[in-house]
Amino acid sequence: MSNEKKQILEMLAQGKITVQEAESLLSAVGENPQVTTETGTQKEIKFLRISVDSTAEDGDKVNIKIPIKFLKAGLKFTAFLPDKAYDKVNDALEKNGFPMDLKTMKNADFTELIQALSEMDIHVQDKQGETVRIFCE
Repeated sequence: MSNEKKQILEMLAQGKITVQEAESLLSAVGENPQVTTETGTQKEIKFLRISVDSTAEDGDKVNIKIPIKFLKAGLKFTAFLPDKAYDKVNDALEKNGFPMDLKTMKNADFTELIQALSEMDIHVQDKQGETVRIFCE
């Protein structure tokens, strides 16, 4: 166990930080994001999944698994973007329903985002029998 992890767990045990703050700090020092399920147990989120399945004979079948670690690494790369690029990316995100500022996003925000994604399960089926599902596992 790393020294950082020991210190974080010690602060949690002493009541100096909350469980959420401990999870954010653990994520910041390289621990995998975890979410609390309805039963109170911890569940590690490893992938964002996007699947498309068609019942039509020539229909599309897509299965995309995006590792959460890949998304987290992408967040770190945003530190190298020039200010002009941040403005354009943030504008595009806002226009598409994601009002956030990548420049100020921290690991704690990423952990919160993963928590929100873990509760998301989008399942759409159209009239032609094509099913699209977006979820975390």
